[in-house]
This record gives sequence, structure tokens and C-alpha cells, in this order.
Amino acid sequence: MNTVHFVDAENIGITALSALVHDPLDHLFVFSLSFDVESVCHNHRWHYLNDYVVGNNQADFALIAEFAKQLTLAGDIANKHDWRLHSKDNALRQAFTSVGQAIGVAVKLSPDTLIIAKTTAKAIEVKPKAATPEEQRLARFLAVLPAKLDDALRTQLRLSKPSFTRLINQSINEGRIERDGQQRSLWRKKEKT
Repeated sequence: MNTVHFVDAENIGITALSALVHDPLDHLFVFSLSFDVESVCHNHRWHYLNDYVVGNNQADFALIAEFAKQLTLAGDIANKHDWRLHSKDNALRQAFTSVGQAIGVAVKLSPDTLIIAKTTAKAIEVKPKAATPEEQRLARFLAVLPAKLDDALRTQLRLSKPSFTRLINQSINEGRIERDGQQRSLWRKKEKT
């Protein structure tokens, strides 16, 4: 049976996330705004979701929305999956259980044995690193898309030609941008899968 994990990494921390016990065929949806958590997810090929606003319970709202979306996509076979939440947040656990009951699927809440690190090290709060100039340029670039990749855009972003070209090539090679399907002269952010 396939297990779908929903991990509130902002709540359980990176140490517990790294120690998470799972099958390689399981799907993991990890919610956090931490660059370190993103790195762990990238290394394990987990779904890293950070496209929610900063604020109280925003990760929780995004997690419940993704849970409802995945249940809807699973349709009639939703009961053939194990749906598991990894969080110590009681309100989130109640919401997760309520959504599962409303749809008619059984959910499992993470037992402490699954989210406790193998060592006795305490989970530490990970503070986001200050964005490097390169990350800031990339964020500014992605924020203006869809757009034509021309000198007008380069001027708007206040980049030199070599920096602009390097940014475009890096974004294409990393799969961050793609041509628009309807207007081939425009480039847009690539849809997350």
C-alpha cells in the first residue's frame, strides 16, 4: 500500500525530518520556508512546498489544502493509500483528521517513534539564511515573468549583459523557466509537478 506523508517541517524540525522513516516509493510533501529543509528535500527527491505566505499557521493551511487536493486527485482509490501526518501541532492534527473523515478515508498521525531522531540530539530552530545576491537576482527575475527575455527586461532588472545571459541560461538548465505554450516569444516560470 502506498503511503502519502504530509510533513510540517516548521513544527517537527530538520533533525526529525532527516530521521523520518519511510519507504522509497512513498510520496512526501514537506512544508517549510527553510533553505536547509529545501536542501534535505532536494537530496531525497521529496516534494518541497514553500509557496505560501509568511505568517501564523500559513504552512498548516497550505498542508491541509494540499491534502484535500491529493485526496481529490486520488478519487476512488483514496482508500488504497495510507495518509499520514507528521506534526506535533494539535490543531493541525485535528484538521487533518477532520478532512480525512469528511472524505471517508482513514488517516494516521505520526507516532513519536517516527519523528524522533535516531540520536539524542535536540532539534534546533533553523533560521533562514540571508539571500545571496545571486538568489536575490533570481527572485527578481522570476517575479517579472512571464516576459520576453530582451534588453528591456535586462534594463528593468538592472543587470549587465553577461549577468543577464548567465541568469537566463542557469534558469533554463535548472528547469525553472520555459517558453509560454501560447505566446512562444514569452518565457514563464515552469509549473511545479
